[in-house]
Amino acid sequence: GVIFQVLDNDTDADGDTLTITEVSGALHGTLEIVDGDDADLLPGDAVLYTPFLDYSGADSFTYCISDNNGGQDSAEVTVSVEAVADVPLLSYEVAAGANVNEIIVTVTATQNDADGSEFIDRIDLSGLPSGVTATPLSADPIGQPGQVVQQFLITVPLDQDTNFDLGISAYSEEMSNGDQQVATTTLPIAFDYTHNTFQQTYHATDQSIWDTGDQFTFTDNRFLGLDTSWDESSGGFLYGETNGHIKAGFQSTLSFEGGEIDATVPYDITIDTNYNKTTDVMVIGGSSFLDPAAFFTTEGPEGSYMLDFIFSFFLHAAAGVDAGVDSFDIFSVDLGPVNESFNILDLQSDDLNFTVELPAGFSLNFAWPNVDTSSTPSGGGTFESSGESNNFFELGLDLDDLIFTILGLPNPFDIGFDVGVADGSIQILDVDLSAGLNFIQNFAMNVSELVGFITFENGSTQAFDFNSDITLVNASSYDADQDGSVEFELTLAPSATLENNTDLGVNVGASLDVLKLDGSYDIVVDSGELHLGPLFHVGGSANVATFDLYDKNFALNFQSQDINFLA
Repeated sequence: GVIFQVLDNDTDADGDTLTITEVSGALHGTLEIVDGDDADLLPGDAVLYTPFLDYSGADSFTYCISDNNGGQDSAEVTVSVEAVADVPLLSYEVAAGANVNEIIVTVTATQNDADGSEFIDRIDLSGLPSGVTATPLSADPIGQPGQVVQQFLITVPLDQDTNFDLGISAYSEEMSNGDQQVATTTLPIAFDYTHNTFQQTYHATDQSIWDTGDQFTFTDNRFLGLDTSWDESSGGFLYGETNGHIKAGFQSTLSFEGGEIDATVPYDITIDTNYNKTTDVMVIGGSSFLDPAAFFTTEGPEGSYMLDFIFSFFLHAAAGVDAGVDSFDIFSVDLGPVNESFNILDLQSDDLNFTVELPAGFSLNFAWPNVDTSSTPSGGGTFESSGESNNFFELGLDLDDLIFTILGLPNPFDIGFDVGVADGSIQILDVDLSAGLNFIQNFAMNVSELVGFITFENGSTQAFDFNSDITLVNASSYDADQDGSVEFELTLAPSATLENNTDLGVNVGASLDVLKLDGSYDIVVDSGELHLGPLFHVGGSANVATFDLYDKNFALNFQSQDINFLA
């Protein structure tokens, strides 16, 4: 309202103090007699005029005065009420954009004037920090609308924290005079970024070199013989007792392993989370890079057999007479304990071989084929290894011995000697030929991406790979403990294959030795072996043919690992 100091231009001829006694006649407002700007604090010297809500235009009222001595008068006041704008109604809605760092804000501003003389002039945004943009998705309507609904695309930077209050303002304007009022509100924008980088090493342990899964193993451990215990007693006039244990026989242990690969694969891993808390959308992604330090080793089939003789013995025996009023022992004996064992047979595949000597300089040698390999990187996630076993079958020929056998003559190049304190043999010239069979193995390990799954704290799971991001809508629903952070466990393992190419190799060899001595000596103070030469040696072998035995590409199982994260 407005206070009118109506007495300022009213006078009394006698100089009496004038007082307002009555006000009336206002059609578009209310009237009240109030205290004016004089020295006293008493009402009666001013009029408060308050126009009705949203009214503008002309009005008038009449006031009556008194000099408090019987004199009275009245006057009319003309009022012009200027139109003023009202604060508009303002609201907003938030929706997720196409990308996690985008927020669609729909702002609605409505004029709040009862007589319809106002319109919404504009909607403004404020408080944008550096790097944040606001793009109108709909045009500011032309004309003088009573309501404006306008969308804005708020884009915050990816891969960094951004937190601020977005200011939203709506302006209403009075058509008649341009008076404006503003409504303001704020929208909290919260965008959290979490960056994790680390190296994780994965292992494939004791996997088969022939197919997917663990290597084949066989173990037979058994005792062949007598193994028994006893504990017996008998009472009466003549009583006795005995207990003991005897074990006598052979402990047989056979083991076999079918061939294994052990692989170690390190990865440099990055896991990033962008969490738009304003729209409740989270994106989980990252990258993984295979470290070229990855490697593998293979071991071919191997086995062992051990046979031990075991003897253990313990005996207690006693007897006596029970005469009723007294008793006495006839004897009591304890034998043992005795625990003895010794090895009879110890065969290990690493050094298992034997030779059969044949007439005319020929010989056959049989040996367990041992082949182990170690990898080298070949680029692009491929690691290769190769190796050859020893000859598991070899036909040998002592050529000089064969020649003189055919001639029916003793070999002049092989001389035996015995000089009392030493004896042995001397080979002046030895020419040997051989033909053998062995195994040739080539392996290729191909390692690609890490794959696995995510387990969230609310128990839900999703498949995960580094080729596509995971988008969580209503991400807060995954926050089981409602602490404002989404916790998850990432389980990963490399996707890998192993190719095994095993061939049968045929090779031939030749060697020439000149002057070689092997013997032994035995003198009073010492004894031992004698060896000399050969003083000259030349020889070698070459593969002449290979035959495919096995060629297969199969999945190689790595142990998965779990990593915990907080976003």
